[in-house]
Amino acid sequence: MQDNLKQQILDAFLLMMRPVVRVLLRYGIGYREFLEVTKTAFVDVASTDFGIRGRPTNISRIAVMTGLTRKEVRRIRNQIENNGPQIAVKAMPMTDVLHHWHAQDEFTSGSGHPKTIPFHGSAGSFSSLVRQFGGDVPAGAMRTEMKRAGSIRENDDGSLTLREPMFGSSEDHDRLITMLNNSVYPLLSNTVHNSDPTRSSDSWANN
Repeated sequence: MQDNLKQQILDAFLLMMRPVVRVLLRYGIGYREFLEVTKTAFVDVASTDFGIRGRPTNISRIAVMTGLTRKEVRRIRNQIENNGPQIAVKAMPMTDVLHHWHAQDEFTSGSGHPKTIPFHGSAGSFSSLVRQFGGDVPAGAMRTEMKRAGSIRENDDGSLTLREPMFGSSEDHDRLITMLNNSVYPLLSNTVHNSDPTRSSDSWANN
């Protein structure tokens, strides 16, 4: 029964996460950065909401509840208590490729600007760039994703030229953040409170 309930909740969260992941991918945020966000949230909530007799939950109990190691719990909780949660931006394969296209002599001109480079070739090519700095991602897949993100332009001869990523206007960003903070978060908070059978107060009104 308990396993079945867990599966239903996880299925519901999978559905809920789809639009969240669309936003993350739109802005070039990968799973490693989001994993750090979720770990921080787990430690923060376990610390503040699941203590005994009003005291913060200790590190060992948080480790048991969340599945994180005590070392990881201690690191994240110290970060929260001292500076607030600081999420480290972790490089994705595409980010590494873009960086080295700007930085390596093999892929830059004499003036230091990124070259337009052929797709194929043992050196000075996009395939060479991805082979060196793109992890295990095939060059073809990297090209497709960078074109989708607006990072490169494919020319008639098949060569590739760098472009600036197109992530929309600052007005779009501000609207997204406002909606997440002022609409999505309150709605989810109300839902969690009102569905908690152990709550000690009345249901919150849905505004």
